[in-house]
Amino acid sequence: MCCICAAPKGFYIEKKYLKNMWVENPHGIGFMAAKDGKLFLRKGFFNFKSFWKVFREFQDCDKVAHFRWGNIGKINVENCHPFIVSERIGMAHNGTIAIPVSNGKSDTRTFTERILRRLNEDDPNFLEDGPTRWFLSKSIGQSKLVFLTAEGNITIINKAAGEEFNGVWYSNTDYKKWPIKVDKSKGINPNANNNNGNNNNILYRDNERAMMGFGCGSDY
Repeated sequence: MCCICAAPKGFYIEKKYLKNMWVENPHGIGFMAAKDGKLFLRKGFFNFKSFWKVFREFQDCDKVAHFRWGNIGKINVENCHPFIVSERIGMAHNGTIAIPVSNGKSDTRTFTERILRRLNEDDPNFLEDGPTRWFLSKSIGQSKLVFLTAEGNITIINKAAGEEFNGVWYSNTDYKKWPIKVDKSKGINPNANNNNGNNNNILYRDNERAMMGFGCGSDY
């Protein structure tokens, strides 16, 4: 089902809760953070240790982390969240969106390419528009969308469907399941036979930048 956590600057997301989310959703981790007017995006982690090593350096920022359960689309780096909407906006999704998919793409990836990026092209400030937020809410059913801007603004569509604990918003209760026995077989990197090895997350950031045609304000 996936799980998202979002926290503004000044609120720390505890490691044990992050690990719980990974155990329940082991098909790829990613996060985004806003710092110094830039949007930083990291994705394609298939073990918790590599994710935590990078993520902990952004705990003092506005941040959003996503743990994927891949029920639609291939389990790979490209389908990991968050997704780039524009050079200043990133998005993570929890749930299922009723949209036709192809070529191994996930529903979220397809929704970003077909809907969100087009909305941004029409109006770069679409998240500030009430009717547009209403449209997004109706388009995704019971799902949740979390947006983060380079300025550190967090916007959550269907926020009431999640819950807040100690200043951190969670899209469901997967974070609570502690302690839990880890099934290490779930943490296998589906790209283990890829020559890029543990650098899959870095490679994908370059590929996505090429696809979008800009640097996304990230530290590539």
